[in-house]
Amino acid sequence: MPLGSICDLEVGYAFKSSWFSDSGVRLLRGDNVGYGQPTWERIHYLPEEQSKTYSKYLLAAGDVIIGMDRTFTKSGVKVTKLRESDAPALLVQRVGKFLPKKCTKEFLWQLVRSPNFTKALKNQEKGMDIPHLSKTEILEPIVAVPSLEEQADIAKILDSQDVVLDSKQKKLTHLDQIKKALMQDLLTGKVRVKLNESATIENA
Repeated sequence: MPLGSICDLEVGYAFKSSWFSDSGVRLLRGDNVGYGQPTWERIHYLPEEQSKTYSKYLLAAGDVIIGMDRTFTKSGVKVTKLRESDAPALLVQRVGKFLPKKCTKEFLWQLVRSPNFTKALKNQEKGMDIPHLSKTEILEPIVAVPSLEEQADIAKILDSQDVVLDSKQKKLTHLDQIKKALMQDLLTGKVRVKLNESATIENA
């Protein structure tokens, strides 16, 4: 069935840049939609008091988000799942939040990252300078819809694999940082390499 038969998509609000402040509630803009999890390198805020007017767009941990502009890049697909540390935040225009209707949020998260769905979604993308997707185009691809019981089983299995992959990725990142630090020490002469050690390093 079309994805829109099991979920809806809420599109964010067009907050004016003149409203931004140095503190308050973070705004989740297109720049903040990462690959799997948000990136907060560039942050804009809406004042705490003003944000109460837009509670409809308030995001919570577990929400599944998609960037509607430049959804596909060389780094991957801009689909994000919010963590506890990412909330609260407010949904901004050209960013969409999936709203489950006949599926679980956990299954939906796995579904919108699946190769079949992302391939179909890629074919929907329009525009050359700034490729973009509309709400209708995102909800249009045909997807397999198992029973709620099977959805739970599928999500449980894939979530457990995500945990393993995340752990390995963190370890890989840590080892890469150690390697860069050691190489920097060698290149700056902070650590000297003895002649009989150079062959060992080359072989490594």
